[in-house]
Amino acid sequence: MRIAIIRKRYVSHGGAERFTGDFINHLVARGLEVHLIAAEWIGEKDPKIFFHPVPMLRFGSFFSTLTFTLGVSRVCRRNRFELVQSHERTLSHDLYRAGDGCHREWLLRRKKGASFFKRFSIAFNPFHWLMLWIEGRLMKHSKKIVAISKGVREEILRHYGVPPERVTVIYNSVDLERFHPKRRETTGRSLRVEKEIKEQEKIVLFVGSGFERKGVGPLIEAVARLRDLPVKLWIVGKGDIGKYQRRVDHLHLQDQVRFFGPVAPVDPFYAAADLFVFPTLYEPFGQVHLEALASGLPVITHRRCGGAEAIECGVNGDLLDDPTDPEEISSKIRRLIEHPDPETLRRAARRAAEAFHSDRILAQWEALYRELDVRAG
Repeated sequence: MRIAIIRKRYVSHGGAERFTGDFINHLVARGLEVHLIAAEWIGEKDPKIFFHPVPMLRFGSFFSTLTFTLGVSRVCRRNRFELVQSHERTLSHDLYRAGDGCHREWLLRRKKGASFFKRFSIAFNPFHWLMLWIEGRLMKHSKKIVAISKGVREEILRHYGVPPERVTVIYNSVDLERFHPKRRETTGRSLRVEKEIKEQEKIVLFVGSGFERKGVGPLIEAVARLRDLPVKLWIVGKGDIGKYQRRVDHLHLQDQVRFFGPVAPVDPFYAAADLFVFPTLYEPFGQVHLEALASGLPVITHRRCGGAEAIECGVNGDLLDDPTDPEEISSKIRRLIEHPDPETLRRAARRAAEAFHSDRILAQWEALYRELDVRAG
């Protein structure tokens, strides 16, 4: 079976990219002929994967999205793939994995509470018009849509009226061996020693790219309210560090907040941390939620993001009603940092992650492939 996977940028860091890489490796191991359609493949090429580079204009989001979408369509027309699976909003595929959620829902949340000028810029941005047009077309024409959380499925049904039988939920999986609490005493302890973290100090970890959407600003403000606790905030990922470093300097948090940028591998940071906080405004189901839970970290996140489906308040983490409220974030952090039995929290976090074992998730994908093959026949 010749399967094509579409992903604009194929790189080693980032939750969506890690999923795509693991998924493609699984397909190759099963003996399938896998073709990658991408604008960029960053890192060492795998000779077992057939790469179809797509030329893309990099002059702004509108033109990069438009040219990539048109380029993908050309590649698909020129090749006879038996199944085309897109991890991007495109127009030439059979199966769409909504790993980035629902753009229409994201815009609604972004506008809420925004200034008049911000709402104006969103409403008249041609990039958003293009994205909504593509999203509307793909929702109508995809043979099957895979939502990565129940929340994303509900958004798709609500905004686009897709027949429910065409939208199925398949969660992301997590590497339960790579992300494991046992690493706390090895790689985690080594990293803490390297970064001169004292035994009594607690590491609050954030991992993610796109700092504004994922709540780095309110998280820094929350840490400023915790000066009486031995808390350190580690921020890992790609974003406008300068803007947030200036905020750290203004709040005199230089000793409490540290930026690491994108790092690989990221698992030692989970192993070194005590708590994972992800106050994202919108997130379909960030891979970081599962990696943190698998590492035995209690998780604090927004109750309206997909990762909340794995969190039980007071059992393996806590949920935020308003991820933009530093006072609420600091209150939740304080409650878990001061929890009388942190080991119980860590065990509960690990148990929650074990439901997302890769074998179980991949079996669901294989069942979906068989279903599509039967329908095609």
